[in-house]
Amino acid sequence: MKLCYGIEMKSVEHLPLNELEPFFQAIYEKVNIIDDDQELFIVRTSSEAETLMELLKEKSLFEAFHTLYSLEVPKLENTFIDYGFKTANDNHYLYEEMTTSFVIHHGQEDQIKMALYQIEEDLIAADFIEEEIYFIDKASKELIEGYARAYEISLKFNESRLDKFQKQE
Repeated sequence: MKLCYGIEMKSVEHLPLNELEPFFQAIYEKVNIIDDDQELFIVRTSSEAETLMELLKEKSLFEAFHTLYSLEVPKLENTFIDYGFKTANDNHYLYEEMTTSFVIHHGQEDQIKMALYQIEEDLIAADFIEEEIYFIDKASKELIEGYARAYEISLKFNESRLDKFQKQE
């Protein structure tokens, strides 16, 4: 899981075609766009996000800013599309403002399996890198903590963007 930023752009239909090409060329010269989804540009760093927002604001094209989780080896549940999206490049992203993530730190194997069976109903996605990271709706956090207590397992929620299991470049 990596943290990245999505900068949403308003429709460019009102701009003359002769302005569009140089405008987009300027964007790609100043900012490293790692992916996109129609009118959403995805960048890796907050400084690139700031630069891109300023460029779009100059043309009155800035629509919204989103912090995103980039899933590297995802397992998606049916509710994924309500909380994220897949790009044409086959990359998967979740909106950080809607989701939270956790890892299971320890517990008896059988108890972990039973807890996961119960938690499965609330899962949005999981990312399998060095350790399994599970994503849920932020509103489900207390419910998941209750399952952890009931099954006597230990969870660590990603409460901070500086959390140790977040992998940024």
